[in-house]
Amino acid sequence: MRSTAVILLNLCLLAGCAAPSVSSSTESEIAASVNKDNQIKADMRAYRWLDDDDPAFLYMTMARSNRFYDEGGTGILYYGYAGCEYCERAVPVLNAAAKDVGIEVFYVNVYEDIRTDEDVSAMLKNLEPAMKREVNPETGEEEPVMYTPEVVALKDGVIVGHHTALVDEYIITDEESQMNDAEKEHLTQIYKNLFSLIR
Repeated sequence: MRSTAVILLNLCLLAGCAAPSVSSSTESEIAASVNKDNQIKADMRAYRWLDDDDPAFLYMTMARSNRFYDEGGTGILYYGYAGCEYCERAVPVLNAAAKDVGIEVFYVNVYEDIRTDEDVSAMLKNLEPAMKREVNPETGEEEPVMYTPEVVALKDGVIVGHHTALVDEYIITDEESQMNDAEKEHLTQIYKNLFSLIR
């Protein structure tokens, strides 16, 4: 049953995407320290509405994010990807909130090329406490399902808070629609509350 759930979760999250294996040329990138002095700024240029030449995001591979849990890391992790309509709207708000408070956010691209099936399974296991639960139509049982954007507050390797999606009062009506100022402020406060959990 457990393997069926992991397979279902993998399909829900990564439908249509292949999971290439990690090549030896990327080992040094994966093994990079979580020490911010050694971190690479995340390339966020693919996010359509993020207008910031120096965003508050640090690149973190999926494999490294999994070790971050195992090693008792503390930080804010953003799981998402460019092209996700909810992520596209969340990232500018998350960026502004992080800059306002003076923190950096670890960006884990759930569709990155540098991942293995084991990385995906470990990520889903780590995130299970934060995932929504839905009934699997094939089994009739509730199972965890990952949605993006997922912003996680991690303290000493334990999820102490998280937020999925945007805000309840906002509905995407077309590809250009945006949250209004009140909705953006509501989301900003949600993010800042998460930040306060790791200080």
